[in-house]
Amino acid sequence: MIRSRLTLLLALAVGCGGPKAAPVPDAGAEAGADADAAADAAADAAADAEAPADDEPPRLGSIGFTTFIYQDRSRKRRIGEVRPGTIVLLTSDEPVEVPPSQLGGCKSGRFYPVAPRGFICEDETITRNLDDPRFRALALAAPREGPRPYDYAFSTRAPMYGRAPTPSEQARTERRLRPVAELARVRRSMDGHEDLADLAPTPPRDSIPEFLLGGKEAPVPAGRRGGLVRKEIPHGSMLSFSHAFDVEGRTFLLAPDLTLVPADRMRPFRPSAFRGVAIGSNNPLPIGWFRKTARTKHKREASGAFVATGETWAPRTFVRLSGTSITHEGELYWETREPGPTYARARDVSVVAAPEAWPRMVGADEKWIDVSLSRGTMTLFEGRRAVYSTLMSRARGA
Repeated sequence: MIRSRLTLLLALAVGCGGPKAAPVPDAGAEAGADADAAADAAADAAADAEAPADDEPPRLGSIGFTTFIYQDRSRKRRIGEVRPGTIVLLTSDEPVEVPPSQLGGCKSGRFYPVAPRGFICEDETITRNLDDPRFRALALAAPREGPRPYDYAFSTRAPMYGRAPTPSEQARTERRLRPVAELARVRRSMDGHEDLADLAPTPPRDSIPEFLLGGKEAPVPAGRRGGLVRKEIPHGSMLSFSHAFDVEGRTFLLAPDLTLVPADRMRPFRPSAFRGVAIGSNNPLPIGWFRKTARTKHKREASGAFVATGETWAPRTFVRLSGTSITHEGELYWETREPGPTYARARDVSVVAAPEAWPRMVGADEKWIDVSLSRGTMTLFEGRRAVYSTLMSRARGA
């Protein structure tokens, strides 16, 4: 069993300040001063209206495919990254100069301090000008808020264009590919990916981005090459896309790197309704997950034999287990908490139980994740208390 444990850390930045004291009126002022006071108040209000608002914290945007955040200015350890078209807040408007002997691969020798911690090298992947056309284009294709930052599709092999191609350019570029009308379903070895993939291509739903109007080429992210065809997405790969728009009767998908992919060569994924389960008094460990196919329920007869009940557990559901397992004629069965009781064959279920050995580096209330690639499950813990469990892909269409 292969496991990976991650510790989740939270950082908070807190600012504080207080209101300024209001001036106290002079109780002995003459009544004739009221007019002057009113005039002064009007002048102050006009000045306040013209005064600039409080300065926003300094920001930096990524215009490369990846902008790394380092723990310190040596660049020896990466602690994060800034996605293209997104921003990060800085703790200072000016970069920190580093002596040539400490550059660590940062050619400019300047690093921006990141809030709440870390440093970014001043290189070709960043910009301080958030009105830069390249940054604005990447920001349009940046991930949106929420659990589904992009839409996704399965590739049957397709070119990734740098601009909207003409019909003749499409025909010339795609003549070595299988005609769209003859595209078959994905190969059997990848059938698991088809469970949520539609054969009908994504329809157009957005306007063509302004930076592509008039046949213009999309801006090129730092470190990438331009051209009509920037690269090709192979069969079986997954595509993230933010927009779908029509160009002369054909729909194209806009990828995060500003390439355009023909929608009719992709298989869009439907959003999944699957959810994991909270672990607690109602659903204590152990539990068992059923993956992509329905699994038969069994009961035990007086002879000790196990027979099918005629009922099944639905795909991508879980069952509460008692923790008792029984082997009969070489087959292992797990007893469930369902009436009967009913039993699940061990080969049909991915069992999630408390670890046999707890990681020593985890504190009593520390948050960590237990990932099992063999079972295809992910369980969230707080100290030694499981709080959530879900299925995850084992990268084999599970």
